[in-house]
Amino acid sequence: MFKKVIVLAAGVGGYVLGTRAGRGRYEQIKTQADKVWSNPKVQQAATDAQEYAAEKAPVVKEKASAAAQKAAGQAKDAADQARDKVTGSSSEGKHTADDDLEGIDLVAAASDVPEEPKHG
Repeated sequence: MFKKVIVLAAGVGGYVLGTRAGRGRYEQIKTQADKVWSNPKVQQAATDAQEYAAEKAPVVKEKASAAAQKAAGQAKDAADQARDKVTGSSSEGKHTADDDLEGIDLVAAASDVPEEPKHG
């Protein structure tokens, strides 16, 4: 949270300073940035970074794929467990939702039986 505040404050400060400096200062900054970017050392560093990223891309892809497959398997297991809790079914043969429904049916049937008249 603290880092977000610092970034926000820096952005606001940059905006305020930029608007006060005006178009002339913007052009100076842009010219300097273009000079830095066109520097052969900077270009070489950018090329090296691109080559390194291209070299490591297959490894990153493989690790990301494995992580995605693992996450998908865990999600499926969690969904199966949730389904089993809702339906009451499991491989252990525990109490099922059908058992609950049979009990409800018996209660409903018993409530339809008229009461016996009291003699007395």
